Amino acid sequence: WEQEKTVRLKEISQNFIKLVSENVETERNLSFYADKLCITPKYLSDVIARTTGKKALGWIEEYIMMKAKSLLTDTSLSISTIARQLNFYTPSDFCKYFKKSEGISPKKYRIQQAGNNTLPKESSDIR
Repeated sequence: WEQEKTVRLKEISQNFIKLVSENVETERNLSFYADKLCITPKYLSDVIARTTGKKALGWIEEYIMMKAKSLLTDTSLSISTIARQLNFYTPSDFCKYFKKSEGISPKKYRIQQAGNNTLPKESSDIR
């Protein structure tokens, strides 16, 4: 019986991660994912913490930030466009969320990444 329960908990976790990866651009609410899995948000939260060692909202935030960082590398997209695409109410809300998570603004992150993408000179070229 314990083994069946463990398998079920892992299945819930895997389905949750899959749903988050597919829906994070439009859904950040734990209730949405719980409803999709036909369980309560509290139970979902408990299962995720137990099986992954990380809070369910932590997974959602991680996927939002991965998507945001990916979108920020495309300099043809404005920060406002990215905020809309990630379903933030305003660009300011997106900027606050990003800064709280990363410690820097989306604009600074973009500049930082652009600087990191320049190719270093080979050591033989430096004299």
